[in-house]
Amino acid sequence: MDPASPDYMVAKNPNAKYYRIYGQMENVGSNTRVSDKYLQDASYLRIKNITLSYSVPQTLLKKAQITSLRFFVDVENLATFTSLPKGFDPESLSWSYPFYRTISFGLNLTL
Repeated sequence: MDPASPDYMVAKNPNAKYYRIYGQMENVGSNTRVSDKYLQDASYLRIKNITLSYSVPQTLLKKAQITSLRFFVDVENLATFTSLPKGFDPESLSWSYPFYRTISFGLNLTL
């Protein structure tokens, strides 16, 4: 097929169920055409680290002779919101091991 002909970029069967596999001799240029078939939206929102804490009021701590008391919970890699397929990491744009979710509990006590 001649690249100068007007129907060079027109599909031979636009309603075909499967994509056409072009042979090297029949249509060499078709195998190197730019296509957006495999492009995906890689936008995402990731909650990487969140910490919640509660400091007990001093009025409750004076009776036990405690200077300060604080409880906390820390979560790393809480959630990722994306339209990419499951298991696909939007930061590296590849299939890889997922980030581990880590949950930590604790308290800070000062006497």
